[in-house]
Amino acid sequence: MLDYILHRSALNLQMEEPNLIKNNLKSEMDQVTALKTSLTSELELLKNQIRIEILNSTNSYQPGPSDDGFTTKTRRKRIKSKAITQYYDFYLKSTENRNVHN
Repeated sequence: MLDYILHRSALNLQMEEPNLIKNNLKSEMDQVTALKTSLTSELELLKNQIRIEILNSTNSYQPGPSDDGFTTKTRRKRIKSKAITQYYDFYLKSTENRNVHN
C-alpha cells in the first residue's frame, strides 16, 4: 500500500510540474499580449502628437525679420521686373544723352 501511495504521489508530482509550467507560460503570454496592446496604443498616440506638432508648426509659420513673406517665385518676378526697369532707365538715359549731344 505504501508503494502505491508513493507511486501515486510521484505521478501527481510529474503531472503537476508540466501543468504548472503551462500555467506560468500562459500567464506570461497574457502579460506580453497586454504589454503589446499598451505599447501599440502609446505608439499611435505618439504618432498623432507628432502629426499635430508638424501641422501646428506648418500652420503657425511666421516669417522672420529677414523674410518678407514672398515666395521664391514672387521674388524672381520682382527681381526680373526690377532688372527690366533698370535696363530701360539706363537705355532712356543713354538715349537722352545722345539726343542732347546731337
